[in-house]
Amino acid sequence: MGKNRHSKDRLFITATEWSIEYGGKKNRDKNAGDLSRPLPFDHCALSLAPYSIPAVLLTKVSSSSSSSSVESPKQESSGVIFDFENIATFLLQYKSDPVTGEAMTTKNILRLNMAKNVDGKWHCPVTCKVFTNNSHMVAVTKTGNVFAYDAVLELNIKTKNFTDLLTGEPFKKSELITLQDPHNKEQMSIRDVNNFIHLKKLRDENIESRKTDTKMRHNPVAEGVMKEINQIRKTENETGVKRNVDHLMTSSSTVQMEIDAICNEDVADVLALQPLIEDVNPGQINTDGKASSSFTSSSTSRHTSNATRRATAMEIREAKWKILRQLGKKGYVQLQTSHGNLNLELHCDIAMKTCWNFIKLCEKGYYDNITFHRLVPTFMIQAGDPTGTGSGGESAFHTPFGDEFENRLTHSCRGILSMANSGPNSNTSQFFITFKECKHLDLRHTVFGKVVGGLANLDKLEAIGADKKERPKQEIRILKAEVVSSPIAEAETALLAMVRTNMNKRSSKTQAAVLPTVATNNALSSAAFLEDSDHVGKHARLKL
Repeated sequence: MGKNRHSKDRLFITATEWSIEYGGKKNRDKNAGDLSRPLPFDHCALSLAPYSIPAVLLTKVSSSSSSSSVESPKQESSGVIFDFENIATFLLQYKSDPVTGEAMTTKNILRLNMAKNVDGKWHCPVTCKVFTNNSHMVAVTKTGNVFAYDAVLELNIKTKNFTDLLTGEPFKKSELITLQDPHNKEQMSIRDVNNFIHLKKLRDENIESRKTDTKMRHNPVAEGVMKEINQIRKTENETGVKRNVDHLMTSSSTVQMEIDAICNEDVADVLALQPLIEDVNPGQINTDGKASSSFTSSSTSRHTSNATRRATAMEIREAKWKILRQLGKKGYVQLQTSHGNLNLELHCDIAMKTCWNFIKLCEKGYYDNITFHRLVPTFMIQAGDPTGTGSGGESAFHTPFGDEFENRLTHSCRGILSMANSGPNSNTSQFFITFKECKHLDLRHTVFGKVVGGLANLDKLEAIGADKKERPKQEIRILKAEVVSSPIAEAETALLAMVRTNMNKRSSKTQAAVLPTVATNNALSSAAFLEDSDHVGKHARLKL
C-alpha cells in the first residue's frame, strides 16, 4: 500500500484528460485565428439585409458525369443568395456578379421558391426542418424549389428518381445546385463577406478617402477655404513660388458669421434682442456650463458660477412653430398657372415648418415664372425647381430641412400637396400635387396642403400628358404664386411680444432681488459702526 494510494480517486476529470482521452475541445492555433464571416443564409449578399424574394446567379459550367450515386450535387452556382429586386437592379447597372466579379446579365438570375412555416421561418417543405446557418441546402434549377439536402439524398439521389419532390417535374442531377454546405470549406469561403468583390471595392475607396481626408469639420466655410488652399499649393508646385495662406484661415470666421446671418435671417429680429432660453421657452433653464468646464479644464478661464445661456436660432424657430400650432389657422395660396389657377390650403397648424418655407418662398417670388418640370399621368405633377431640371432648388432656410410626418396628413386623395425630396430630411423648394391616392408615399414625403379650388384646371394639367422622360408635352408655367392668407406674420409678432415681455419680467425680478440686498448690507454696516467703542458716539468715554 503506497502512501498516495487514493490520489487518483477523483470525482472529476481534468481538462487534459477531457481534450486528449475523451475527445473534448482541442486547443486551436492562437496565431492562426478564424476570421471568416460567412453570410447568414437568409440575408441578401448585396444589401446584407434579410431578403423577401430569394434569387441566385447561375454560372455557365459544363456538367460532368460521376460514378458515385451518393455524390454531393455539382455546383453550377456560387450558392450566394440575393434579393431579387436588389440583384436585378445591380445587374442592369454593372452587369457583373457583386460577389465574384464575373460578367453576368439578368438572364443569369434564378428566382428561388423557398417555403415558410407558420412561424414565418424558412424551412424544407418535405422534412419540415427549419433552415439555419448550419443546414445543408440545395435547389433544383429547373423549378427553383429549395430542399434540405437530406431529403434530396434519400428520395432522389439514392433512389435515382430525379423528379421534383413538390411538382414531380423530372430533372437531371447536374441541375442541382448547393446553396449552403457548412462542411464544404470552398463553398463557405465564397459566402464569406470578406471575399465579396463589391464590399472590397467599398473598403478600398474608404481607405483612399481617409488618406486624403483631414480632421477639419466639413462645412461650407471649411470646404471653401481648403479648396482655395489646395489650389494655391498646386500653383506653388507648378511655379516654385510660395505664397502665404494665413489670411485665408483668419478670414474663415468672418465668412462663417456672414453665412450664419443669411441662414438665420428668419429669426434675426428675435436674435437681436439676445434673449435667454427661459425668455423663448418659459420654464426651461439651461446654463452655459462655464463653471464646470473651467473646473475640469486648465485651458479655460476660471468661473465660479453658471449663467443661463442664450437661446439659439433653432430654439427660437421651435417656439415659433409652437405658436403656429396654438393659433390653429390655415394658410391659403393661389398658384396662377398658364392653364388656370389652383387654390391651395396649407396646414400651417400641423406642418408648421414646411408651410413657413412654402409661404416665404411665395412671398419672395421664388416660384414666379417657373415651370412644372415633371408630370406623370395618374400619379402627380411636380414643380419648384427654378432650373427646370429637377435637381435644383433652395429652401427659405438656405439649407435642406427635416420632414414633418403626421398621421392626420396622408396622400389619401387627388389634389394632395406634398414636398418632393431626395431622401429623408432633404426638403428644399420642390413640391408636387397628386392626381390620385398615393398611400405608398406616406411617411416618405411631407404632406402640407391640398387643392381646394381649381380641380378642373388640375384635370387639364393631367390631360396634357408627358413624354418618355416624364416631361410635360406642353409647357406648364407658374405665372405667380400669390399668398392670399397667412398666419405666419401673426405668429412672428406674438413671438416677439412674448420674448420682450419675458425679458422685462426677468429684468424686474433681478432688480427687485438686488435692492433688499443693498439695504441689508447698509444696515449691517451701521450696526457694526455703532458697536465699535473706538468711534465717537453717544456712549463715548473721555480719556484723562
